[in-house]
Amino acid sequence: MAESAPVVLGYCPACGGHDTLRLVPGQGYVRCSADDCPDPDAVSDLLDPPEGMHIRDHLVKLTRDQVNVQHPMIERIEGELFGCAVASAIIEAGRSALEDGTYAVQVTDLADHPNDWNWERIR
Repeated sequence: MAESAPVVLGYCPACGGHDTLRLVPGQGYVRCSADDCPDPDAVSDLLDPPEGMHIRDHLVKLTRDQVNVQHPMIERIEGELFGCAVASAIIEAGRSALEDGTYAVQVTDLADHPNDWNWERIR
């Protein structure tokens, strides 16, 4: 009989399943075991972001009519989500000259240079 994968405490961020997260043996990542989960690797992507992103990056989606900001998960943990200076600065700056797309945005030094951002297109 094969040994079952260890249960990881918590909820799956993609499907909300409880007791469905498993540590994949020999692989070192967490995956949701729910058959109906739309993104079984979501928790692993949060813990180890896809290439081109950093765990503290804000995702900014630019379209012709709007700017949307997705906050990094660390802001929830550190309690910074509702007072996010990065999102406020991006939104106040308005429409960028960049083309439509989704960008990983890093502020190099928010305290001394609040408008000095690195934008990397990821989609």
